[in-house]
Amino acid sequence: MARFLKNREKTRGQSPGALIFQGEQRQEKVKITLTQYNEQTLEKTEIGPDNLNELLKTGMITWINIDGLHDTTIIEKVGAAFSISSLALEDILNTDQRPRFFEDEHQLIIIMKSLKLDMKTEQIDSEQVSFVVGNNYLITFQEKSNRIFEDVLYRLHNNRGKIRKSGSDYLAYALMDTIVDSYILNIEAYGRIIESYEKELINPHKGLSDTIFKHKTEIAFFRKNIRPLKEITNRLQKSDSGLIKKATRQHYIPDLDDLVTQALDAIEIYHTMVADQLNLYNTNISNRANDVMKVLTIFAAIFIPLTFIAGVYGTNFQYVPELNYKYGYFGMWAVMIAVAGVMLIYFKRKGWL
Repeated sequence: MARFLKNREKTRGQSPGALIFQGEQRQEKVKITLTQYNEQTLEKTEIGPDNLNELLKTGMITWINIDGLHDTTIIEKVGAAFSISSLALEDILNTDQRPRFFEDEHQLIIIMKSLKLDMKTEQIDSEQVSFVVGNNYLITFQEKSNRIFEDVLYRLHNNRGKIRKSGSDYLAYALMDTIVDSYILNIEAYGRIIESYEKELINPHKGLSDTIFKHKTEIAFFRKNIRPLKEITNRLQKSDSGLIKKATRQHYIPDLDDLVTQALDAIEIYHTMVADQLNLYNTNISNRANDVMKVLTIFAAIFIPLTFIAGVYGTNFQYVPELNYKYGYFGMWAVMIAVAGVMLIYFKRKGWL
């Protein structure tokens, strides 16, 4: 399956809002985790997909995390419980969806990508993470269970920072901030891989061009998944939705925007670096070929006059004066060696050797 565009055969001819999962099933069963908290207490448990809206409690923030998107029946029940539009659910189920932000009167929907670098294969893997922000509740949709939100969960359980004192908008910001932080860490790690190949460019080997091209592809994959976030953070700052509190909009979203800008700047730097490496590789290969051609040309230039001499005395005329000389053969060798020596000295003085 293509990495930059996934197969959309399942949705061809379907009506808008049709709930069809597009992507790779990454875990066997859908897991729903309910976390409810305020400044004094925190409760966490696994729940089923029925009657979710009845679980909301006054005076507490509710976070419903759903791991696994392949069971569209469960996703439909979640959508019905919280009045999530079918078009929004369609985008959530499409794991190839471009990161985007849209809002209505009751909810904010944010779709973004979580990226992870596999150090063994030096390849980036992406997973879609979707946020539905409502009044005192947050619903997150992930393709599979992972540890991307582990730091936020630690802060929640240990009542660190402002997270237990703030609303669902701040929780959404904290989760998004964790994802963007992982971007920078992964870009930094991949940057070290790119920089490690610089020494090999001095004496490039045959497979190095494939490696450099692979790096170029991975950097493009980074850019594809991170660049749309700049639009999301800009729209979040300009949104007048009452679901985003003033402090979050004025202080925390701009900080998130700065992190996205930092990630994009790093991507552009490494994109330029990889392009320069590819140019340097081609230049070194060309220089190596030129060195070979220079040596061959020098040999050819030396042997041209020697071939001429040998050709003259290899003719079949009956009367060639030098053929009767007793030392003619040795004289011819002396002349040929002298000519070759003079040419070598000339090339050396010219700096061609």
